[in-house]
Amino acid sequence: MIKAITFDLDGVYFVNGKTNFIRALVNLGVPEEKTKLVFLQSDQMNKFYKTGKMSDKGYWSWAIKEWGLNMTVEAIIRLLINGYEINPQVVRTVKQLRKNGYKTLICSNNFPARVNGLQHMFSLMKLAPRSLQKRYLKN
Repeated sequence: MIKAITFDLDGVYFVNGKTNFIRALVNLGVPEEKTKLVFLQSDQMNKFYKTGKMSDKGYWSWAIKEWGLNMTVEAIIRLLINGYEINPQVVRTVKQLRKNGYKTLICSNNFPARVNGLQHMFSLMKLAPRSLQKRYLKN
């Protein structure tokens, strides 16, 4: 019997973020190839930042330097987060599943700046049970 259903955060619950971020960097003059290399393929992102071995500030400072941008870490993270949109079909599905008695979970291997930014912009944790909200959200 199915008791819980899991959704991925990036690309399922939230859409267009990576694409819009890459497009925004290209509009700032960063070649698309360089953008993708640093953001999607680098060891700094995949082996260090996503695994918690590199801090938000460490990764984004490195990325900004690699891209040759004159931006703050906060500004580049804002640029990333502003490109995300909630997938309304998934939200409707989650609400319907919960109404029908299923537990739903959002899982992700996202890095802290993205999760925190999405939480700030979309109040992501408001969908979580109160016990988790108290545990993870700082008032």
